[in-house]
This record gives sequence, C-alpha cells and structure tokens, in this order.
Amino acid sequence: MEKIQKDRIQPAEMKNHTHSEDHAFQTRNSEFSEAVIECSPYERVGGVVYFTRMVEKMRLRDARILPEDYIPTLGRYFDMRCCSLFGVSYEELATRVRQDGITNQEAFDWAIQHGNAPSEEGIEIWNEFLMKRGWRDEATPSLRRRLKEIGADNHLENQTIFDCIDFEEGRPLHDPTG
Repeated sequence: MEKIQKDRIQPAEMKNHTHSEDHAFQTRNSEFSEAVIECSPYERVGGVVYFTRMVEKMRLRDARILPEDYIPTLGRYFDMRCCSLFGVSYEELATRVRQDGITNQEAFDWAIQHGNAPSEEGIEIWNEFLMKRGWRDEATPSLRRRLKEIGADNHLENQTIFDCIDFEEGRPLHDPTG
C-alpha cells in the first residue's frame, strides 16, 4: 500500500443521507477492490468497532489513494451511523482527521470531547448491531446481492456485512471468540 502523504486535501462536501444500507454495496465495483484499507471493520479503538476503518478511509481519501468505488459511500451508511453514535458530523471529524499526525485514539477522543461519550452499554449495543448487520435483518438482501456480485455467495462463512468487507479485501474470517 502506498504511504499516506502528510499534506491533506479537502474532501468533497458530504450530504446528509438516510441510515439505510440498502444501496451501500451497489455503488461498489463488482470486481475485487485493491485492498488499500488495511484495517478490518472489526478493529476497535476505545472499545468501538468500525471507527478506525472510517478514519482510515478519511485518510486514504485525503491522500487520494482511496479507490473511487468507495467514495460515493463516504459519510453515509456505517460512517453516518458511527458519527451519530458520538453526536458529531462526518465533515467535522474528517476536518480533524486531516490534521497532521492525529492518531485513531486522538480522533476518538476528539469525537467524545466534541460530541457524546457512549456508555459501556451503548458501545456494546453498537458493536453487536454493526458486527451482525446483514445477518437476518433488512440489510440481508443487500449483503446477498453483494456476495453474488463478487462470486462469494457460496462462502457460507460470510454472514454479515463486516464478513463480506473482510472477504472482499482479502482478510481472513474474523473469529468473534478471540
């Protein structure tokens, strides 16, 4: 993976969107994307899944190395839900992340300081909801459609959107027990 440049660009204005993940996969290229996003959505900072991945996508976008098929979903779907958990806007967080040298933990701390600190129970609910998204819920049809598009519909281990993302980006199946 190309190293992220320290000088940042301004991300395009992001619009408010609904919480529906129904079209999240439809904007992605049906070919496997180059695995430039090194972190799994299962990675945690402050105990919260997905936040690190969202911040990484912000950095890759600013460095102009995020694949184009990811760009239409920036600030939408899981990104929007994650920012909502903290009560901050995607645009404000992206501006903070753009600052040189900010770590994932510093971005997380900023979100808490400028929004809300989720409770332990709130984090548990968030994590369980997101880690199971696509498994027997309204996002299941989108997940099945995406798995078929990438030729992974016969991989029964891909039961959630997180599993599909990891599979598509070449990471091994996540073991929730450890």
